[in-house]
Order: sequence, then C-alpha cells, then structure tokens
Amino acid sequence: MQQSLALTRPAPAIPRLAGSAKLSEMAANSSPTGDLSLVLAGHATTLVVGLCQVLGDIRVMMTALAGGTQALVIAAVIACVIVLLRVHRRRFAVLRALGAPKAYVFACIWLYVVTIVATGATAGLIVGFGGSYLAGLFVASQTGVALSPSIGLQEVSLAAGLVAIGCVFAVVPAAALYRDRLDRALQTIS
Repeated sequence: MQQSLALTRPAPAIPRLAGSAKLSEMAANSSPTGDLSLVLAGHATTLVVGLCQVLGDIRVMMTALAGGTQALVIAAVIACVIVLLRVHRRRFAVLRALGAPKAYVFACIWLYVVTIVATGATAGLIVGFGGSYLAGLFVASQTGVALSPSIGLQEVSLAAGLVAIGCVFAVVPAAALYRDRLDRALQTIS
C-alpha cells in the first residue's frame, strides 16, 4: 500500500517521472525486488550525469567567450593607446627637438603604454573580485547557496600574462613614434 501511495503522490524533490505508470514498470523490470528506491536512485543518477555533461559544454563555451572578450579588450586598449599617443605626438617631438635621444623617447612611450596596461589589469582584478563578491551575495540571498569568490593563482597569472602581452605590444606605438620624422611631428596640431 505504501508503494502505491508513493507512486501516486511523489515528493516535491522527485522529478515528474516518479508519478508516472512507467516508473512502476521500470521498478518491476530493473530491480529483482521491484524496489522503487533503486529506480529513483538510478533515475537521479542519469539526470545528474546529463546535467554534468551540459554544464561541461557550457564551461567550454564560456571559456571560449571569455577568451574572445579578452582579445577584444586587448585590441580596444591598443587602439585607444595609439589614438592617445597621436594626441601626444607633438609633445614627444618637442622632447626630441630639445635633444632627447630617440631611445629615451622610445622608452618613455613604451613605459607609458605598459603603465596603462598594468593599471588596467590591476583594476580589472579588483573590480572583477568586487563584482563576483556582489554577485555571490545576490545568489546567496536568492538561493541560499553561499559563494565565496577569491583571487587565486590562475587569475593573477592571467593578469600577468595580459601585462606581458601588453609589454610586447607596447613596442608597436613606441616604434611608430620612434620612426616618425621630427619636422612632420612638430607641424601636427594637437
């Protein structure tokens, strides 16, 4: 009697399939004793395995989206730095006209770009941590699941990698202004 009662009124946590007539068939066919708990455990395991497969696919997709976003951010930073250096083109030309060696101007421009990239990476870590913390508080208030974000070695190494890439790409605007003719650079209007 209890078994039929369990079949007609499933617990709220058990999926809808638990109340169907197929479940009693599955219990009779899969378990020698016809035990319903074994069938429900098998069904839950199947659901969890399917859920893990979907979440694994989502993780791969989100990793690819994050990589694409980082590439776009790097491209945007490089474009902004090139525009910013074009604005300061005349100032660097004045430095050269006053007798500063080309290597010094190159180093100034390179250091300027690296400082912008390093500051952006550090600010990104801090803002990202703050946003993750606030999102964790929101999720905890809505679901009761506590999330505690932390900045680990993976995040720090990603930021360091972005700074290293920025150091390499900082050579591009520095070399562009390094090769610029002094007379043309002095004639530009800033």
